[in-house]
This record gives sequence, structure tokens and C-alpha cells, in this order.
Amino acid sequence: MTVMGEQVEVCEFTTDGMRIARNYLTGIRAGGWTPLPSGLLTEHTYSQPVGPEVCVEERAFANRREAGQYLAAQLEPLGPMSRRCPTSGRGSGCSTSNR
Repeated sequence: MTVMGEQVEVCEFTTDGMRIARNYLTGIRAGGWTPLPSGLLTEHTYSQPVGPEVCVEERAFANRREAGQYLAAQLEPLGPMSRRCPTSGRGSGCSTSNR
């Protein structure tokens, strides 16, 4: 059986998006709960596309490791994206010690 995937746009947080996401997660970790800030994942004020769309299937995974392996394979055509720093002008959200 062939499962058809959906083309999705891959984005990364802008500096403002990273700040809002961190504040949101800090509140959740402290035991609070609020809805996800409106537009955080969809508005270009808070996130920017990083490359071509990728194909992702809607499916269940046995665990987080399996999900991570699947997503890593689907995102591989985009090249190395993790830990890009705002100081380089190519992304947001990491310190210089993580390069």
C-alpha cells in the first residue's frame, strides 16, 4: 500500500518567534497553561521558510526516536539547518558556543 504524503513548508523561528516560544515553554514548565500564542507557527513575523517544501506523511510512531528518525530523513534534503545563529544572519536561536 502506498501512503501519499503532503508537501509542507519548513520554517524556523525569527528572533521574535524564538523569544515568544521560550516564554511560552517557560510558563508551561512552571506549571501554567495557556493556549499557544496566536500565529506563532504560521505568521512570518514569528517564523520564516528555510527551503523547499518537503513531503511528510501523517502517521503514528511507536516512540519519539522513531519519529525523530523519520523526520530527520524527510528533512535531509534541506541540508544542515540545526544550530544556525542570528549572528550569522542565517537563522535564530542558538548561542555561539553551539556552532
